[in-house]
Amino acid sequence: MSGTAFRSDPASLAPRRARFWRPAVALALVWAGLNGTDLASWIVGVPVVAGAASLATAMPADRRQRFRGAGLPSFLAFFLLESLRGGLDVARRVFHPRLPVAPGFVTFETTLPDGSPRLLFANVVSLLPGTVSAGIEGNRIRVHALDARADVEDALRALETRVARLFAPEEDRAS
Repeated sequence: MSGTAFRSDPASLAPRRARFWRPAVALALVWAGLNGTDLASWIVGVPVVAGAASLATAMPADRRQRFRGAGLPSFLAFFLLESLRGGLDVARRVFHPRLPVAPGFVTFETTLPDGSPRLLFANVVSLLPGTVSAGIEGNRIRVHALDARADVEDALRALETRVARLFAPEEDRAS
């Protein structure tokens, strides 16, 4: 067997290296934002960021949907407002003498396409106070809610609309 059989052409590695740096920088910024000026946190942060960026590079790109940055400001504003509103609601319930909660599960049927949009939706549901994604099966997402009596479906539908705006429709792929 030739010694060059397993060598990679340096030109073929360039796109992979370029794909590594974008998530690495983004993850490093998130790490820095979460840990502030604690330089000791980078003892754990460097391997975590490098590992996560390597995984992101190794995974095949989702070619069905294209992220559309134009919807990001609206999404972030919605997310921040809902996080604040949800946090206040959770605090109100916790400090109320009767503890008005009715935890339970809600099954939500999403119209988002499989892949990045659906996964982003499920993850953002878990970041909002009072809800957590408990599973995905096809187009159904099982959500645990702090108060299943509340109109959870309307809130999830509003979030779904914002997530859909973050991705270009499939017919826009060619442009």
